[in-house]
Amino acid sequence: LGGDESGLMEMMVPMIRSAVGHVKGYGMGVRLDGPAAMVEQTLAVYMPDGKVGLTELVDVQTPRADLPAFIAPSTVTCAAINFKFNQLMDTVNKIVAANPLLQMQAAEGLAMVDQPLRQITATLGNQVYIATSLTRPLTETSSKGVMAVQCTNPQEFENLLAGFAAQVGIEARDFLGQRIYTMPADAMPMMMPGMEGGAGESASIGIGGGFVIVGETPSVEQALRATSQTGAATLESDDAFKRAVAVLGSDPAVAWGYTDTINQMEAQLFVIKAQQAQMVEELREFAPEAADEMAKDNEETLKMFNAIDFDLLRKHIGPSVWRVQSIDDGFLMNSFTLAAAPKWAWGS
Repeated sequence: LGGDESGLMEMMVPMIRSAVGHVKGYGMGVRLDGPAAMVEQTLAVYMPDGKVGLTELVDVQTPRADLPAFIAPSTVTCAAINFKFNQLMDTVNKIVAANPLLQMQAAEGLAMVDQPLRQITATLGNQVYIATSLTRPLTETSSKGVMAVQCTNPQEFENLLAGFAAQVGIEARDFLGQRIYTMPADAMPMMMPGMEGGAGESASIGIGGGFVIVGETPSVEQALRATSQTGAATLESDDAFKRAVAVLGSDPAVAWGYTDTINQMEAQLFVIKAQQAQMVEELREFAPEAADEMAKDNEETLKMFNAIDFDLLRKHIGPSVWRVQSIDDGFLMNSFTLAAAPKWAWGS
């Protein structure tokens, strides 16, 4: 701060601390070939002055519960997070009040949305699930994700959403006895930053099974379909998932997650390669020489990606899990990457 002649950082410190609390230190450890996993990582966040702002909103510990019906066996990543939605607006107002610059820029707009957002968050519970599924053969759209928030008063949430949807032209319809609101792909980032429709896909908000579910329309429809079925298989039935979460045990946590490590890595690299190729072709339309240069620059990266033998990796590297726990003076995160199951490690 001493070298900041503008004084901007000094002004920002109260806002940062009101947003996340005073973090006085971090600690990290790595263990290889331990009794529980081939790689174990530990990260500690030291907050002796207590949790404030956003860190207070996630300071809700619960035992790991059974997964909801829409997290299917085809899921390659899932995360469960606790979040105090009913305290969100109080926290946001405190953060804005702690910084004069934010007050000047956001106070008026915040006052306008405060009451509507309080009405919406009052209908939500504390549980959030984020899940990504994968289909083969791999394409740019093989990976599909949804975010689901527990809804304790679905009728009131729908009443509030219906009023807003009517103003902006979002289509409402019934789906298997549940409700779904669909919007064009380009409208989703404005409403839910980070949730974008791919390849021109429309996006939807679904209400059913005790959740508000957000994502691309086919994924939301499939999630609602799963919530309406009795006894449908979930990721809980997968042997790799069961083996991985057994490492976490049943200790309460503020968040935890699972990843099918190599399948997720393969899908991500496939998308990166497809995006690079698309960027080259789009550039070629108006700058052919620059496109050729970009393609040449990408060659080494593509060569490295294409050299990866994912089948070989699957024989040795298994799933990964992580959890975040609240402790008296901060947070503790543990992550575990397991070795592959014996049938892979010793198979032909």
